[in-house]
Amino acid sequence: MKILVTGGLGFIGSNFIRYLLNKYPNYEVINIDKVTYAGNPENLTDIEGNPNYSFVKGDICNQELIDKIVKSVDGIIHFAAESHVDRSIENSSDFIKTNVEGTRILLDAALKHGKKRFHHISTDEVYGSLGDKGKFNEETPYSPRSPYSASKAASDHLVNAYYETHGLPITISNCSNNYGPYQFPEKLIPLFITNLIEKKKVPLMGNGENIRDWVHVLDHCEAIDLIYHQGKIGETYCLGGNCEKTNFEITKQILVNFSVGEEMIEPIPHRKGHDFRYAVDSTKIKNELGWEPKYDFEKGMKETIEWYNNNETWWKKLKHNKNDRIKKEEIKMKGVILAGGFGTRLNPCTKVTNKHLLPIYNKPMIYYPLMTLVNAGIKDIMIVSGQGHSGHFLNLLDSGKELGVRLHYEVQEGAGGIAEALSLAERFAGKDPITVILGDNIFECNIKKYVDDFNSQGESARIFLKEVSLEDAKRFGIATVEKDKVTYVEEKPTNPKSNLAMVGLYMFDSKVFDFIRTLKRSERGELELTDAIGCYLKNDNLYYDKISGFWSDAGTFESLFKTSCFVKNKLEKDNLSH
Repeated sequence: MKILVTGGLGFIGSNFIRYLLNKYPNYEVINIDKVTYAGNPENLTDIEGNPNYSFVKGDICNQELIDKIVKSVDGIIHFAAESHVDRSIENSSDFIKTNVEGTRILLDAALKHGKKRFHHISTDEVYGSLGDKGKFNEETPYSPRSPYSASKAASDHLVNAYYETHGLPITISNCSNNYGPYQFPEKLIPLFITNLIEKKKVPLMGNGENIRDWVHVLDHCEAIDLIYHQGKIGETYCLGGNCEKTNFEITKQILVNFSVGEEMIEPIPHRKGHDFRYAVDSTKIKNELGWEPKYDFEKGMKETIEWYNNNETWWKKLKHNKNDRIKKEEIKMKGVILAGGFGTRLNPCTKVTNKHLLPIYNKPMIYYPLMTLVNAGIKDIMIVSGQGHSGHFLNLLDSGKELGVRLHYEVQEGAGGIAEALSLAERFAGKDPITVILGDNIFECNIKKYVDDFNSQGESARIFLKEVSLEDAKRFGIATVEKDKVTYVEEKPTNPKSNLAMVGLYMFDSKVFDFIRTLKRSERGELELTDAIGCYLKNDNLYYDKISGFWSDAGTFESLFKTSCFVKNKLEKDNLSH
């Protein structure tokens, strides 16, 4: 059984993947996650070596990518969602895009590829707010009261519609509030726990009179397992912990575990549309599937507090990421391969595939820049491809696990230039430096020394130069060097001032993305990377190295042939020497 789990780096999703692989060791799990603020790769570091687990960094709104993945799986368990109510009140656009449109794209793919089994994770918040009595159940009318819950309600209706209209085998679960390990520290329970660990007060809305029904995340995981394997197709199951607590009661229990009093409470105003009470009736799943919560709340809370006490490194990175500067020793180089473009010089071959998938001797072209990065010790690599091709790269390279790296994918829409393509890697790069390779550039040299030097260098950019003929210099970006300093750069000059071509290899700090935002489009309508390099030159932060050995810009049939011959001869020579 191969299952696609969406949003598997989040709180519930990561706990579920670990649960699933432990219970079903023969299952294969593909985890797709966009790695937003709440998606944390460190949630699953303990299973990265499991051969039955693979990770794809991607967006469920990327229809082409989803289509390729869903084709290969037996079923989908859909966690991925924007879920923080306060964030939805500030700006709801991401919630509508991910929670509604992303769900639609997954449903279409499941339908297209043989009506794949589809389980949709939802929330009790779609039902609105309760008074002092009663509980939500599967017959409760929907009455969402925040942009978040409205987007989840819409996705629930969409999932049901695909069952009623197309016969897609779906189930839905609406669960009450979860708690447990790996929960993002902006949520109530982990926020209060981590604040108290740091000797800070806890921000309680109003008098803490709002009531929630709490269930441990591992109880939730067991319920999803039962519904996916044994639930009735087309049905919804409500999941609750039968554990109603006011927020003040939760706060008191946490305070008691830290041996502090109510002086550590800091009252804050209620947010807009703050629902008074949620409570869920789990009778249906208990009667049909035999599920009921196993975790006692008091014991579960103590274990949760203990987990956060023992995992400060995990939550402090998340909680203080916005304010903390990245320390030098934490900086690590990431790699970006720019593999877009139309490859017009390689027509008609590029009418059917991306030029970076054409062969150079015995491997697709993309392998060579990829191995340049791998051999330099770079483990996190993004491939930016053009429209229509990202699925091809995914089929070929998958998550990168076989190469010992983590591959991420992004798609450039249209032909907006190399700098525009690079800008798509900004979130992936974060504050880390990046080595950028144009995907059709092949190098003989090992760049590890340059990577190590750059990591210790500080804020700057580094370009790599190779002497060419003045006629060939017209085809490349060129640089002039005087007294060991770059003094001038220009893109494809008509009358080159230098024969030093900038090869398709660059190293940048994170300022490159700020510079790209200031660029104006060239006469070709493109954002030129040479212009971004010029910004570093103006700030006296541009450095260079001259590379040795073979280099090819394999963008023509002649250069493809020349490069294939070089690779073939080198491999034969290496084999003879061994």
